[in-house]
Amino acid sequence: MRGLTTAASMWAVSAIGLAVGYGRPTLVIAILGTLLVLISLSLFRYFERYMNRPHNCYVSFSIAEPYKQIDHIREQLLSHGISVSSLEINEGEDGEGKVSFEGHVLKSDDLDRAIGAIAHASAIRNVRWEYQ
Repeated sequence: MRGLTTAASMWAVSAIGLAVGYGRPTLVIAILGTLLVLISLSLFRYFERYMNRPHNCYVSFSIAEPYKQIDHIREQLLSHGISVSSLEINEGEDGEGKVSFEGHVLKSDDLDRAIGAIAHASAIRNVRWEYQ
C-alpha cells in the first residue's frame, strides 16, 4: 500500500494545527505532537530502507563489444540478486556499445557490487544508474 505514511502525516498535521488554533491550553500538546511525528517519520524512513521489498533500478553504461560480454553481465546481475525486466544493447560499427537495463533489486549495495564486478572484468565507461 503506497501513500499510507503521507496520509497519516496529513492527519497528524491537521490535529496539531487544531491544537495550535485552540490556543494556549493546548500548545504543549501541539509541541509534543510535532516532536512525536518528526521522530516517528525519521524512524520509519530508517526502517523502510531495510525492508525486503524490491526497488526499481535503471542502469546504462558504455562498453566495448557488448554482445561478447552479455553473458558475463547477466551472470553478475543474477548473482547479486538483480532481476532484469528489460535489456537493450546497441553496438556501433567500431565495436563500442551501450547497454541499458531496467530491473528490481532489494538493496542499493547489491547494485553497486554488481556494477563493480562488471566493471572489473570489462572496460566500462560512462556508468549511470538510478535506484528508486
